Amino acid sequence: MTSSECDGQGGQVQGSCAQGFGACCFFRTTACGGTVVKNQTYLQNPGYPESYTVSSTTTCEYKVERLNSDVCQVRFDFDTFDLGPPITPPPSSLNNIECKSSGTDYVTFTPAGAKVNSLKLCGYNPGEHIYIDMGTPNASPDYVVLSMKFDATVYSSYQRKYNIMVSQIECNTNYFAPIGCDQYFFGNNGIGTIIQFNYNNPSSSYLGRLTGHHRICIRREKTMRRISYTPPDVDDDNYGFSVSGTDSALTGRVGCKSDPSVSSTDSTAPTFDCRAFYLRIPQGTNTGTAPFSACDRFCSRRLCTTNKGCKSADHAVVFSEYFPFSLTFESNAHIAKTGNQNKGYKLFYHQYRR
Repeated sequence: MTSSECDGQGGQVQGSCAQGFGACCFFRTTACGGTVVKNQTYLQNPGYPESYTVSSTTTCEYKVERLNSDVCQVRFDFDTFDLGPPITPPPSSLNNIECKSSGTDYVTFTPAGAKVNSLKLCGYNPGEHIYIDMGTPNASPDYVVLSMKFDATVYSSYQRKYNIMVSQIECNTNYFAPIGCDQYFFGNNGIGTIIQFNYNNPSSSYLGRLTGHHRICIRREKTMRRISYTPPDVDDDNYGFSVSGTDSALTGRVGCKSDPSVSSTDSTAPTFDCRAFYLRIPQGTNTGTAPFSACDRFCSRRLCTTNKGCKSADHAVVFSEYFPFSLTFESNAHIAKTGNQNKGYKLFYHQYRR
């Protein structure tokens, strides 16, 4: 697209694309909801770049219409995402916290075809992204919905702000995510960082605010066969891997989905660990090669390949050669205990040829 074409369509030029032969054209809307019909459209809160408050509970619903039959996914990049935080819903005796449809801000996604996506977001998530399925061109309805509900019962004066870029992903691109992936990381020679939703919130009161089930995938770069994951050094970030347990739980745990050889009364067995809060690294071991353990769920306060290991020590490096490279995070169906000061995970990943 040329600069004049971009201007004519109401877009804004930001640099050059197509190896310098065209302009990078972006669009934006500051309306509370609407239909998105242009690729690379920024959804911005009303009044952006100023913050946004509501006097009554308000829902902004954005419909992303398919541009052409080659589009298979929509990617939402959160350049700015600062909304009402996860809360403890009544009754308070549950001692749980979550992104809830009442009492705080609440963001949901609906794939094309009105399919179900269980991901729910709130809080502080700049720099994160989400992939949502567009299905086939025959999907009905043939659009993706981003719904943002802003609470006024408790957070009417909250200085919320968002700036979200919407990109449509064609099926034949090398950044089309494998089916079932909520996030997809690629490029930079197979090196990067994966951070839990709400991890970087500047308020310490957000400790323990984890979100529920989601799957993260990493593109296997050319000639790469193995991937490693490790959190920051404990001395640099005590919460780099804090998936479950209390502040005094200074060991790692490894758990199994099921192991019939383990007695159901053996509470020390790994099968009793990492059941409600865990990060799964398929075939994750200290080498990434066989023999593989059936226990590939990791939890507690250290990333470690041995159950109750790494006590008072730093994290282990976990390797995997399972394709596609992926992680699955589970936090008890979008619920986390308020008494445990956990942030989730911050993982550095690195791909290797062998």
